[in-house]
Amino acid sequence: MAKARLKWNRDAFKKIRNDPRAVTFLLKKADQIAADAGGQEMGYMVTHLKLQQSRAAVSVMATGYASNHNRKYHSLLRALSQARER
Repeated sequence: MAKARLKWNRDAFKKIRNDPRAVTFLLKKADQIAADAGGQEMGYMVTHLKLQQSRAAVSVMATGYASNHNRKYHSLLRALSQARER
């Protein structure tokens, strides 16, 4: 049996990582995770990390009361696992 040889197109990977549709998808998932964890009213914040020039990046942070809530109930990890199932 012959081995298949693959050639990776690095420029295509760079385009995919910086595609606006990728940013939109990541922001949608991050909003879902923050809402499942407790919402923005509780203190879960979604930020788009614009300083990452080599790739699209989004962050979900627990601030204020949400940081204590997350520490006690691990709500961000639970919300992340729920987002993977969808």
